[in-house]
Amino acid sequence: MLALYWEPDLDEATRINSYGEFVRALSRFPEWAMQKAFDRWVDTQSRRPSPADIAHLASVEILVLRREIDARRGGPPVAPVRRRMTPDQARAVVQDCGLRMNEFGKIIGLGGDDLEERA
Repeated sequence: MLALYWEPDLDEATRINSYGEFVRALSRFPEWAMQKAFDRWVDTQSRRPSPADIAHLASVEILVLRREIDARRGGPPVAPVRRRMTPDQARAVVQDCGLRMNEFGKIIGLGGDDLEERA
C-alpha cells in the first residue's frame, strides 16, 4: 500500500527507514486491523500516510470490533480509555508513532515550550 504514495526521487535508504518507522508504530496491532486501516486510508485519503495515521485507524478498527462484540453479548459499549500520561510516557507514544516532539507540536498547534509544559 505504501508504494502507492512513494515519490520517485526517494532513495532506497529513505524507503527502508520509512518502512522501519511503520513496523515500529504498528507492531502492536493485529494484522487484520492494520489491513483494514490501510484499506480505509486508500479509500479516503490522497496523501502518503504517516505511521500515526495508520495506527489511529487500526485503533478505530479494534474499537469497532469491541463494540460489535459487546452489542452481540448485550453488554455496555466499550468507551475509549483516557489516562493521564507522564511527560516521558507522552514522549514515548509520540516517538512510537514515528514523530519527534517538535513535529507533534506543530501538528497540534503548540510550540516546543508549550508542548513540554503540557506533556
